[in-house]
Formats: sequence, structure tokens, C-alpha cells
Amino acid sequence: STILPSIITDVSRILYFPVAGVIFLPVNRNRKLAISSFLLRDTAKPIVANTRLIRKRIKEEIERYIIELGGEGRLTEMQLKEILGNTLSETRQILQDYVKENYEKVCLELEVISTEKLLEAEGIMRILGYGTKPENLDLSVLPKGYRILSKVPHLPASVVENVVAALGDLPNIMNSTVLELTEINEVGERRAGSVRRELERLKNRALLGKRF
Repeated sequence: STILPSIITDVSRILYFPVAGVIFLPVNRNRKLAISSFLLRDTAKPIVANTRLIRKRIKEEIERYIIELGGEGRLTEMQLKEILGNTLSETRQILQDYVKENYEKVCLELEVISTEKLLEAEGIMRILGYGTKPENLDLSVLPKGYRILSKVPHLPASVVENVVAALGDLPNIMNSTVLELTEINEVGERRAGSVRRELERLKNRALLGKRF
């Protein structure tokens, strides 16, 4: 169908904003990646504004194309929902990476926040859980690792939560060993090996300058 490629391109273009990616610095002799942090002032507005924009755009696009398809094209409709659902899932993971606490509460606030408030850095900073002090805009923040861990096949959400809780942030996750992963609740030796292999694959993509 000609519908799917156009909408995929449009939504993907919105999805790709600076903090969605991760900046990897040169690897050291132990093949450990140094991962650049971001200032909160540079991440807060893009994260919240783009998440809100994508959610609105996805809802509008699904509704519009369902109407256009009418009683035909049921398969195309299902494909569209799946693709846009995956895109929405990634925006949630990006948001989870930078929300300080109470992710579900943040999602509820995003549903009702006005467009004007989206332009206020201090208000967005408060929603993300970093308070309202102006100096907090200069805090350095690192992604927690939700989006990267979502790339590991068949990794349950509960395990993702345990890994993030145990290791704390993306640099620690990317540079973790099989032994360290094995010691985390619900991981185990086999799953630790699977996680480590996928992280190594993603690390190699990063070293080649590829986005993931």
C-alpha cells in the first residue's frame, strides 16, 4: 500500500530528535563505552514536546486512515496500528529514560498539559521530576537504559525494571558483564548471556556510528 510508507516516514521524522539517540564517546582499551550526558535544559523540552506531538500525531493518523480505508483494507489497517504502536512504545521508553520518578504520573500530566506550558522549561522540568529551581536546568542527566534494553528480544518488562534498578543508568548497563547481570533478580545465566550479546551488538553499531 502507498499509505504505509508515507506515514512511516512522517512519524519517523518526528521521532528522531537529538535526545532519542545516545552520544557514544571513543571506546577505551577495555572496550568500555563512555556515554555523553545531556544538560537538563537541552533534554527536557525536546523529550516532552516530541512525546506529546507524536502521541497526538499517531492518534490523528490512525483515525484518518481508518476512515479512508472504510470497510476495505483491514490488513493495511492492522499493519498501520502495529507500526504506529511500535513508534509510540519507543517514545514512552525515551520518556522513561529521563523521567526522574513516577513515570505513570508524568504520562497523565502530559495528556492535559497545555501547548503554552510545553514552551516553559521550568514547567516541563517539574513534570519530569526535577523541581522548579532554575539552576536545575544545568543538571547533567543520563538515560536510564529503558530504550536500549527494549532492543533485547524477549526481555520481560519486569526484568528490564530490575536491570535498570540494579545498574542505574545506560553507561553501567552497556558496560556490564555477564556475571554482573546474572546477579540481578530474574536474570539468570542464560538470560544474562542473551542480554550481553545484544548489548555487544548495539555497542558495535555505535562504534560504527550507526543509530539504534
